[in-house]
Amino acid sequence: MESKYNNNNKKQLTVQRKQRMNKKGQMKPVNYKKNRIEGGTANYGKQMIQTMESGYGKTLSMYPSTQNFAKVYGDPFLKESARIPVFPIRASKMLRVMTGVSGVLNGTGVGFVTVKPAFCIINDKPSIFYSNAAASPPFLTTDNGTYAIGSGFAASPYTLSDFDYGVNGKTFRIVAQAIRVRYVGTTLNAAGSCYCAQLSPEKDLNGYTVDDIKRQMGWKEYVFSDRSWHSICRHITTTDDQDYQYWDSNQGNFYYYNGSNTPTKDNFPFYGMILTGTTGQPFEIEVCTHIELVAPSLDQISVSTHDAQGVGTVIASYAKARNRDNTSTDHSVGTNKWSSILKAGIETATTIGKAVLPFLL
Repeated sequence: MESKYNNNNKKQLTVQRKQRMNKKGQMKPVNYKKNRIEGGTANYGKQMIQTMESGYGKTLSMYPSTQNFAKVYGDPFLKESARIPVFPIRASKMLRVMTGVSGVLNGTGVGFVTVKPAFCIINDKPSIFYSNAAASPPFLTTDNGTYAIGSGFAASPYTLSDFDYGVNGKTFRIVAQAIRVRYVGTTLNAAGSCYCAQLSPEKDLNGYTVDDIKRQMGWKEYVFSDRSWHSICRHITTTDDQDYQYWDSNQGNFYYYNGSNTPTKDNFPFYGMILTGTTGQPFEIEVCTHIELVAPSLDQISVSTHDAQGVGTVIASYAKARNRDNTSTDHSVGTNKWSSILKAGIETATTIGKAVLPFLL
């Protein structure tokens, strides 16, 4: 008597034969050429397009760490936190640091705000620089010795010495960061615009004016007088931006922890805003920074699921939104638009995939 396993095998063979039959009940010829190495490549191309068309959105939803990163990266002012789910993956603690100050437009109706990104997580060195007097300059600067400007300190539990290189020194990487401003002057004097930009490649923007901002790729212009928050986020542009950092007190700089002995770009200001309006009118400023913190004996530590492809899609999607035009937002601050920004980025990848991969089919 035949076993049930043989019967199952026969049923499976019958199903496979039916799948190979044409409408006339004749067996379809096997295309052996298609099933050779070239055929394997063709199948790979089809799989790539199928993944981009229908699978990748589901893949993102399968990784909560990637989804959390997408939300916080697009809106650092969220109270929930996130890690960057990409190497180096280390057991880390999530930390959110807020800073709030008030500025005024100078004697010619121009104001500004910029930050030194790495210093936004310590409380004993200034990290945010802004116009706060009639004599403030009409350009971006962190030189509070030469110019009449304001400087603010982050509301952080850590000092610079906490990150000093050594056995017990803390290290960190910035997950997300953003600046936002809001006009709070009188309705009668409401006027002007807000100009935002991140320099790419990152370099020191000290001395940059409105005209300089407008020469940058992805610069934005918003109506300053509408009393709404207007934001600019620190975008990740290189793999260096995903590295951990430490403080070298001998050199007076933050350095990458990858052994390259290179000062990080987060030591200097490379993004910010210039505001125009009516002389002396006030505005509010907030800066929020999310980091992954690594050190001995930290509480609430955990690791994320590695998803380099997901992180790449998130970064590319927000970059696409930034470079679309000069007026649409490139973030999800104050909204829940992170999913639509991601969807637009994935759809772009699908379109590119269809254009690039047909030769594989």
